[in-house]
Amino acid sequence: MRRIGTFASHLFRATLESYASLLFASGARCGGAIMAITFINPRLGLGGLIGALAGNAAARGFSYPREMVAGGIYGISPLLTGLAIACFHPAGLAAYPLIIPAALLTMTLSTLLSDRCYKNFRVGSLSLAFAIVATVVSWRVLDRPVFGPPPVTDANWVDVFFSSMGAIIFIPAPLAGLGLFLVILFHSRTLAVLAMGGFALGAGLFMAMGGSHADLIHGMVGLNFILTAMAVGGVFLLSGPYATIHAAGAVMMTSLVALGINKILALLGLPVFSWPFNIATILWIGALNLRTIETRPRSTWGLSGSPENMAAQVDLHSRAAVAEFMPRLPIIGEWTVTQGIEGKPTHRPPWSYAIDFEVMDESGFPFRTSGIVTRGSAGGETGHDQPRDNPGERLESYYSYGAPVLAVADGVVVLAVSGIFDNAPGSSNIKDNFGNQVIIRHAEQIYSVYAHLKYLSVRVKAGDVIRAGQVIAQCGSSGRSPRPHLHFHIQASNIVGSPTLPFVFSQFTIRNPEGNLRFIEAGLPEQFDRIASTSSVRDSRPAPYFSPGAYWRFRVRRGQRETEEAWKMDIDLWGGIRLRSFEARPALDSMRAIPTEHPVAEAVWRIDGRGMTAIEFKGARTSALYAHFRAHSRVPTHISPRFTWSDRPGADHTMPKVLSVLRGVLLPFTTLRGEEIHFSTTVESNLTRIISESGRNRTITEWSETGELARLEYISNGRQDLTAERIEASGEVEVLNRSGTYHPKDDNVPAC
Repeated sequence: MRRIGTFASHLFRATLESYASLLFASGARCGGAIMAITFINPRLGLGGLIGALAGNAAARGFSYPREMVAGGIYGISPLLTGLAIACFHPAGLAAYPLIIPAALLTMTLSTLLSDRCYKNFRVGSLSLAFAIVATVVSWRVLDRPVFGPPPVTDANWVDVFFSSMGAIIFIPAPLAGLGLFLVILFHSRTLAVLAMGGFALGAGLFMAMGGSHADLIHGMVGLNFILTAMAVGGVFLLSGPYATIHAAGAVMMTSLVALGINKILALLGLPVFSWPFNIATILWIGALNLRTIETRPRSTWGLSGSPENMAAQVDLHSRAAVAEFMPRLPIIGEWTVTQGIEGKPTHRPPWSYAIDFEVMDESGFPFRTSGIVTRGSAGGETGHDQPRDNPGERLESYYSYGAPVLAVADGVVVLAVSGIFDNAPGSSNIKDNFGNQVIIRHAEQIYSVYAHLKYLSVRVKAGDVIRAGQVIAQCGSSGRSPRPHLHFHIQASNIVGSPTLPFVFSQFTIRNPEGNLRFIEAGLPEQFDRIASTSSVRDSRPAPYFSPGAYWRFRVRRGQRETEEAWKMDIDLWGGIRLRSFEARPALDSMRAIPTEHPVAEAVWRIDGRGMTAIEFKGARTSALYAHFRAHSRVPTHISPRFTWSDRPGADHTMPKVLSVLRGVLLPFTTLRGEEIHFSTTVESNLTRIISESGRNRTITEWSETGELARLEYISNGRQDLTAERIEASGEVEVLNRSGTYHPKDDNVPAC
């Protein structure tokens, strides 16, 4: 009996999802509302319910994946078939025995057609199986199909639109259509806008091409424009201006197909059903999916939810996208960019994408004026404490000269030149343009080039396997180099002098005149920027890290209300960190909190060589976990008391609720970006504080030396809105000790 009850429960939930899927929605509430609207006509309502139950039960009997059955996809076409037969059958109860076999036929045909369509075009068969079965059954089985009330020629366009909405469930009445439109509006404002726009465009073009007003009043023609606009503009393509343009094109195709099919089926006394929608949408989306390059508009393959939710997912995940090749800086300590991309005089096409680095002191001089160390004849060192007449004439006086040069990524050395003499300052060797150099192959058509290296300083040879951060040589002044500096670029071959390729550096800082360090996750410095890798900043330390398996318990105060939250940290399938927040209740025999069975919120961070990036949040936005999600939407691998950085985690998480609703209305026509969040850090004793600010909102988190979150405070509009204090922690909690941190000890290299 228990198994029967479980089966019935799953079957009913799948059936509700089938109803919701009629309008590209999801959830029991949407499905229940649509099912209730079908029972405006009890005969239709019962017919549709029988069809949906039969289709979903057959899918379970075929042992299809339970999660797919639960999504209701196997019940959509059988549901429509049941509605159609109940609508068209002229003899009341005699329709119901026909519904079950027709539903089974529709389900099996839909499954086979979807398999073919997915394999060839990466798009399902939609309701094509229903259109086939409904046409055949209505034509050959039912002698006198009847559809809806007689057409009214003086109906206004608002009534026609809502009648077309109602015709989706075979009730072409404005009241039924209004109910369905409200369900769409509840689920997605974007789909509601697309439905109205698609109907207006399709109906106008249909009339302009010679279609009759009476055909539109019937509703069956108009529903195809509505469904096509929603499917193309918000379901199969990521909603936005480009998707809306494609939706308009698909609707115009639908209008032409509807005009032709309507005349053919009218001879048989049948409506067009969903033939135009299926033909136009499958052709349009199938053709787009044959693209070899993913360009705008982007497919929603792998995404789920409403158009607004899918856009928010992409907005969050795009920040964590990793470039194919993103090298680290080839230097240690702080250097100045003396010639950047397309910089004068030498970084010109086809060698525009190159960077020159030099070490400068606080005054902007590339050389020291005292304390110059030179080599004696016996190899000893002698110091000169008195300034020379012209210290810039000696290579040893330049801060860059002899500084280590690092490999920017793993690779294999393909060229190493080390025997070219360094030039005296002010002179150049034009014959050997790049001077001493190393070329490393990192991937197919990706080679990094390090030029103007110091005479006999190259430590590697062709064929050596190199690791990122390995010292490969020293900075010199060989080749076309009037003073010591490091030239770096990326090229597509191992041939010296090949054209350069665009690239970006990862994980570096730019120091402003006030001494603060702006963290750059991925980008390129500009000329005269003073830059350093995050790990080589003198006072940097590894950023707080969430330890998998840790369990934290917080006392949360929001206004006068005090609750407890328990956070559990786990690793997700992709190696990121998933935090789940539970409402905690005290155990009877101890002070330890026991989390409730279901989490109230979940947040996911992706972790890679660039740090932590928040990519997903689900659940209550009144929880402390949501404040934490926004407060740490982006955290680099290392931080310093002087670090500042920024992030834009997506409009869905930074816009006020009123604007979030407006975003759904405007999403088909424009892109609304959320507020930028600005981050800064302070370090007091063993406590690290990370401060995030956006607009008038401010979040402060305090971390212990062992990497435990001690306190969280959220301030909204100048008023303390939420505080969370840790009251218990268990499990292994530690800070990930990332190797490779470098603290310059050489006084010749100015520290950050």
